[in-house]
Amino acid sequence: MNTDKLSHLTGTLGGIFHLHSMSQVGVLMVENNLGTFHYMEYPLNHSMGIAFSYKNLLEVIMKPYQRGFMVLWNQKSILVSSNSGQIVEHVRLIDQKIFTDLDVEHANINIYSVASNAYELAFLVAEDHLYYGSQSYMGTYVIKVCLRVWLTLPHQPLWSTHTSIYFEDIGILQVLTPVADPHFAAYDFDKCTVNVQSSLMDEKLALQPCNVMVSNPHALGFKANLNEFGNTFDGNSKYKLDIELKQQHHWGNSDFNFTASKISACTMGILNPVQLQKNYTYTIEKWKNGIVEEIMNAEYVISEINGLVTYSYSLTAATANCRSQPQNWSTFESDIENEEPFLWNRENYVSCHEDNKDNPLLWPNVEYQVLGGQTNNKIIFGQRNGIYTFHLSVVDPYYSYCNLNTIFSVYVHGALPVTKFQPLLTILLMVTTTLLTAWLAYAIPKQLRSEKGQRLLGFCYQILQLCLGVCFCTWLRGKLRQWLRPRRVKDQNRGKVRVAQKHPET
Repeated sequence: MNTDKLSHLTGTLGGIFHLHSMSQVGVLMVENNLGTFHYMEYPLNHSMGIAFSYKNLLEVIMKPYQRGFMVLWNQKSILVSSNSGQIVEHVRLIDQKIFTDLDVEHANINIYSVASNAYELAFLVAEDHLYYGSQSYMGTYVIKVCLRVWLTLPHQPLWSTHTSIYFEDIGILQVLTPVADPHFAAYDFDKCTVNVQSSLMDEKLALQPCNVMVSNPHALGFKANLNEFGNTFDGNSKYKLDIELKQQHHWGNSDFNFTASKISACTMGILNPVQLQKNYTYTIEKWKNGIVEEIMNAEYVISEINGLVTYSYSLTAATANCRSQPQNWSTFESDIENEEPFLWNRENYVSCHEDNKDNPLLWPNVEYQVLGGQTNNKIIFGQRNGIYTFHLSVVDPYYSYCNLNTIFSVYVHGALPVTKFQPLLTILLMVTTTLLTAWLAYAIPKQLRSEKGQRLLGFCYQILQLCLGVCFCTWLRGKLRQWLRPRRVKDQNRGKVRVAQKHPET
C-alpha cells in the first residue's frame, strides 16, 4: 500500500479489509485499548469510524453478499457492525422480553466458535449452549438456546473446546467436534445437524405464545392454516396463521338441537298474545340454560325480511350526534339486489361517532338506521296493520367475536287508515253547511210571501224571460245560417258552369 496514505495513522495495525459495499479499503488501528476504522478512499479518507473497546486480538468476519456486515470476536468479546466499521456496537441479548447489551466477560462465558450467514449469527459458548439470533441494519439480537445434541450419545464425550459450528442453511447448524484417534495422529470429526428452529420451542425460552381460545367449543369452532410465505429482511422464515371461526352447526360438528332450538319471549312466558296487542318496548337478552345472563346494549341493525319499508327511525345523523356520515341500508343496496346473505354485520360496520376524514358528515338529516348502543334510536311504524318480520344483526365489533343474529316479529293491530283531510276542519265545514241549508230552507219561503219578495220574484221572472228570448233568437239565427249556407254553395257552382258554356275555347 502507499505509505503516504498511512503516514498519519498511529498505533498497532489490527487488519486491512476490502470494503466492497463502500468501495473503500479499511484499516483497523488499535491504540490505548481502543480500535478505530480508517478509510483510504475519498470522501471517507477525511473521516474515521467511532472508537470501540479493543483489549485483546479480535478475529474479524466479513459476512457475505457485500452488505457491510462485520463480526469482531474473541473468547471474551463479540462486537458487530452493519456499516463497514463506522459504528461498532454490542450484540443485544433478549432475556425474558428484556433487551440488554451482551457483556461476555461480565457474564463469565467463553466463546469457542462463531457461525454466520447473510442474516443469521450464532456462537457456541459451552457444551450444549449457544446464542442464536439475527443481524440486520436495525441491530443484532440473540437469545440463549439449549441445543441438547450431545445427549444422544451419552457414553461418548463429544464436547471439546475445539468444537466448531457453521450454517448449512437458514436455521440449520452443523456442529463439528474433533475426535482423536488412539492409533493415528490424524483426527476424525463427529458431525451433528441441528435444527435451531425446533430448539427455539423450548419452554424455558419463554417466547410469546400464540393463543387461540374458544369460549364454548360446542357452539363455536375454528380452523387454523399455517403457511410459509417467504423470508424476513434478516433471513428468518415468515409464516402466516389463518384462523377461521365458525359456528359448529355450519360444519356439521354439533348436535342439531343445540343451535336449532329458539328461545323467545313467548316461549319463556314473558309475553302473551294479549300483551302483544299493546304498545311495548323490547330489549335483547342473552340466555343460557333458561337463565338471563345479560341485557345486550350493543349496536345492532334490523331489516324487514319481506321488503316492507312502512316504518322509519326516530333519529337522524345530526340528532344521533354523528361525527361522520353514518352507514345505512343503501350502502349495501347492490349486494342486497344480488340476493347475498345479511351483509351489514360486525365485520364491515363503521361507527359514525368517530371522526373519519374519508367520510365526513355531509347529510346530517338522513335517517340514522342503527339501534342500541349510545343512542336512544327507535322504530316508528306507519299506518299499516300486519306482521313485520325482522332480521337483527349485532354490528358492534367489540361486543363479541361471533356474528350474532336473530329473527323476530312485530304485529301491528288497530292502525287507522291515513285521512286525506283534517278531522276538525271537515266536521266544522259539515256543521256549517247543514246549519246554512236549514236556515235558507226557512228564510227563503218566508221572504217570498212579502211585498218585497213578490217584487224580487217578478224581477227574476223578467230576467228569465229575457234570457230565454235571447237564447231563442240565437237558436233561430243559427238554424237560418245552416239553411242558407248550402244554397249559396249551389249557386256558386252553377255560375261557373254557365261561364264554361259561353267560352268553350277556354
